[in-house]
Amino acid sequence: MVGIRILGPLEIEGAAGVPKLDSSRQRAVLGLLALNTNRVTSIESLIEGVWDGNPPATARSQIQICISGLRRVLTDSGCPASIETRAPGYRLAIDSADLDSEQFDALVAQARLREDEGNLPAALVALRTALGLWHGQVLADVPNSHVQRIAYPLTECRLAAELSRFRIELALGRAWEIVADLQAHVDAHPLWEDAYGYLMLALHRCGRSAEALDVYRRARSTFVRQVGLEPSEELRNLEHAILEGDASVPRLALFEPVQRAG
Repeated sequence: MVGIRILGPLEIEGAAGVPKLDSSRQRAVLGLLALNTNRVTSIESLIEGVWDGNPPATARSQIQICISGLRRVLTDSGCPASIETRAPGYRLAIDSADLDSEQFDALVAQARLREDEGNLPAALVALRTALGLWHGQVLADVPNSHVQRIAYPLTECRLAAELSRFRIELALGRAWEIVADLQAHVDAHPLWEDAYGYLMLALHRCGRSAEALDVYRRARSTFVRQVGLEPSEELRNLEHAILEGDASVPRLALFEPVQRAG
C-alpha cells in the first residue's frame, strides 16, 4: 500500500520507497495529523502530542522545523500526501484510499450495508478485510498519552468490528471457528458484555453448554466485582435458556449490530 499506515506502527510508503522516521517528534506530529486527516490540527495539540504537557519555550519553532522535515520526507518518498499550513495549525491532505484508517472505516461501512441487504457472506468478507489492516495498537510506536487518547476511539471501532464479525460468523453457523477468538477477546476486554454472549452462544452450539454456563458465571463475577452491576437481561435470558435446554437458543438474536460512533 502506497500511503500512510497508522493501524500499528506508523509507516510511510511512497513510489520512491519506505522512509524511516527516526525522530519520535516526527512520528508524534505525523500521527496526530493522520488521526485528524483532512482537518486542521492546532499547533497546541501538536505541542501536547510531542511533549506531553512539558513543552520547552521553543516548542512552536520546533514544531515548524518538524513540519518542514516531514514535508521533505513525504515529497522525497513519493507518498501521496501533503501537509498544508492552515490556521490555527496544519492539515494532512491525503486521499482516503491512501490511509489505512480511512480504508478501515470504508470497509466497516460496506460491511454494514451488505448486512442490511441480507448479504452476510459479503459483510463478513468486508469485516475480515477491514480487520486485516490492523498490525497492532494504533500508532504503536508513538506512546505519548495525548496521542493515544485521541487514537482510542479508533481502537473502540476495531473492537466493535470484531464483535460484528463474531455475530455474523454465528449467524452463518461457524461457531467452531470463532470460539478461540472469542475467548481471547473476552480475556483482553473483560467488560464487553456482548462478547460473553457470543462466546456462550458459540460454546452452546458446539455442544459445550457446561462451558457456556461457566462463561456466564465468569461474566457475572467480573461485572459485580469491577463495576457493581449485574449482567444485562439479555445475558441472563441466555443463561436461563441454556439451563432449560431451550431448543431455540441457537436461533436467539441477542444483540443488535454494533454501530460505529460517528
